[in-house]
Amino acid sequence: MLNQLKAHLSAEQIERIAASAQNVLALTLSPAPDSLPPTSSRVGGIGYWPQQRDYPRNCRGQPLALLAQFNLAELPPHPALPAAGLLAFYIDPFDDGLGMDYDNPDNRSGIATVYFADTAAASLSRAEQRALFPANAFYEDEDGEPETLADPEFQARWAADPQAEIRRWLALKAAVAAKVADAELSRYWQQEEAAMLAALPAFVAEIEQKEVNDISAISAAASPWLAQSEKRVLDLMASGEHTMALMDWYMHDTALYVNGEPVAVNSDWQQTDEAFQADWQHHPEALIQGWAARKNHLVKAINHAGLNEAWQAEHSAILSNIKARIASLNKLEPLRNPAQLGQALAALCPRSEAAIIELMGQSPYVDLWALSDEMDDAALLDAIAGVRSQSQWQAYWRSHPQAVLEVDWQMQDELVAAFGDAKLSQTWAQERAKMQAAADTLIAQGALFEQAEQLDMLLAMAIPDTAAAMQAAISADADLRTRISGLERTMLGGRMARLAAHFQAAGLTVDESTAMPANIAPSREQLLQVRDLFGIYADTDSADDENEAEAAQAILHTFIADNDRQVAALDDAELSTLWSSERAVLLPQIASIRSRTDALMLIGNPVASDQRLYALQQEMNPAKTACCRQLMPEMHTLADDESAPYWGHPVSGEYAVSGSLQSQYLLHDSFEFAQHHGAPLYQWAQQQGLSDDAIEAIEAIINRQQSSNHLMGYPFFTQTDPRYYHAAKQEDILLFQLDSAGHGNDVDILWGDSGVGAFFINAEDLAGGHFERSWFNWDCY
Repeated sequence: MLNQLKAHLSAEQIERIAASAQNVLALTLSPAPDSLPPTSSRVGGIGYWPQQRDYPRNCRGQPLALLAQFNLAELPPHPALPAAGLLAFYIDPFDDGLGMDYDNPDNRSGIATVYFADTAAASLSRAEQRALFPANAFYEDEDGEPETLADPEFQARWAADPQAEIRRWLALKAAVAAKVADAELSRYWQQEEAAMLAALPAFVAEIEQKEVNDISAISAAASPWLAQSEKRVLDLMASGEHTMALMDWYMHDTALYVNGEPVAVNSDWQQTDEAFQADWQHHPEALIQGWAARKNHLVKAINHAGLNEAWQAEHSAILSNIKARIASLNKLEPLRNPAQLGQALAALCPRSEAAIIELMGQSPYVDLWALSDEMDDAALLDAIAGVRSQSQWQAYWRSHPQAVLEVDWQMQDELVAAFGDAKLSQTWAQERAKMQAAADTLIAQGALFEQAEQLDMLLAMAIPDTAAAMQAAISADADLRTRISGLERTMLGGRMARLAAHFQAAGLTVDESTAMPANIAPSREQLLQVRDLFGIYADTDSADDENEAEAAQAILHTFIADNDRQVAALDDAELSTLWSSERAVLLPQIASIRSRTDALMLIGNPVASDQRLYALQQEMNPAKTACCRQLMPEMHTLADDESAPYWGHPVSGEYAVSGSLQSQYLLHDSFEFAQHHGAPLYQWAQQQGLSDDAIEAIEAIINRQQSSNHLMGYPFFTQTDPRYYHAAKQEDILLFQLDSAGHGNDVDILWGDSGVGAFFINAEDLAGGHFERSWFNWDCY
């Protein structure tokens, strides 16, 4: 590596860097086999824990989760570490900070570092440890296996002709090589492509030794076959040549199949806005200040105390050190458009971003650029989350729900007619009456909805045969799918205009004061819970059990009795009046209930008394929630399930670990860098007369040659080294670092937005074997 740096640094600079060399135990990860012993080194998953020892837990009593464990006898010896024993690191996946306390690193209530001198004591079994965690832990799906994201179209094509898919993938790479027109890359590519084509059967067999989910299975297996081509691509990118064209070299490795063709998942995200790039080059401060001003406007419009507090601190941090922020952003891949800048800035504001997502249900970083100072609060919220459209639709529904449904029937009639299928039209005509009957029930109950889509989803349950026939038709005909999708978008986009015209023609008036408030924050939590309740219906099937009707009716009678007691206890006149009216509509209908699904349709939707009760108690109707759980215990959602709390582990899956001793040089910005070189990285670079291009080239060499996943050595940060802010920690050294990057395609690790996690320890504690005194930090872009 030092030889490669000679092209960018003087002999004196190289000598200074060489003097910083340290031995590190570089770590390489690969998917763990089922036979991996519990005492073996691993990252993620479940490892060794003695049966007679209390399992590590956070301050709320929840179990900590294994981040990594290292059997030191299996790894090459490192002079600073014990020669044997098991060193394990635990974090808190139930905390969005993963157990880190940035303000007080000595608060270890959410982490644990444990050293077992030997592993002779019997361990808790894998099943026993798994039982400590909720069902949603470890990103498992319904069969208990780790969740995978698959590309069904690729899988089908692979099953039909795997060699054809490899040739297709090679053709995509070849097109990039031809576009770049670099003689050395072309030579390597021609040689390596020919070798792969000559060995296709063996290559297919190699790939099929693992699960084939998507096109990345080809790229992961092909990497050793294309070693020289890959190295040349990296060299070209490091030199700044053909960077835009070469992005496609990697984007095809994660493409998804759409209508028979692989489409890079980030193709829209990678679009270049030349005007933006020019502004960023000449006026980056103005762009950041403009983004901050827009977000400030949004935060004021939402008007939520927790969000205001979080944003005030983050806003000050961004603007008080804006040049450092620009330098940090310039270290990334070149920003191509405002959306990329918005995402990068949003990552610097994790607390306010999380609050906005919770309150609004989405991140606004792309849409912020569309805001202007002239917008009032209502217009601004509407631009981000469609609040005005939702509010207007709510007003239409509350004023004249039957008229709203008449427009819906008309739109559905037009959609069915567009299929041109007589059998489908006949099915729709038969089920239309069922849908209208379900709608009559909703109207009689005075059902409330946050938005039209909730009503659509509920009514769609009344037309299962129509929905199934539509899905079968568009699945079999790509042209029809495109045409129907376009028609649906047109209809939904013009829904409000149709409603306005229909109401005007019928001489109906709308009182928009009956709509829910435009201010999202006070009612958002209730609305989220309502949405979760609607999620119950999605996969519900009616049972044919002869006792089904009796059981469902009994549960509904229990609900009415429970709600009677609840309303009486609250002693609120408005709530009592609302419930009395709703009860009178509900009670006579119970005798006609034939299934749990019917019962859910009857009571699952939110009504006026629910909204009043929420205003009084700040929670969804407990009696109704309990009733829904009884009606469909296997379907209640995570938001309603106290046994399924937040889970946010950075490691998806379980990985075996191998290690190698390597030399590491001090080239990333850190407290050690400033000590060794006399200044932080960018200040040192200026003192040495290094250009930005030279720094980028040096960092590319570092990233290629030095592992960022290791025990001991020097740390890497995406943000500022936290030891600058904690004088008592400035002599502490890195013990273990795990990066989001630096792994193969079959390893899935992500700290926030492509960050890095690390444990630090005082040198004296390390020498004394006091690993429990280490502390934890993670950051991201």
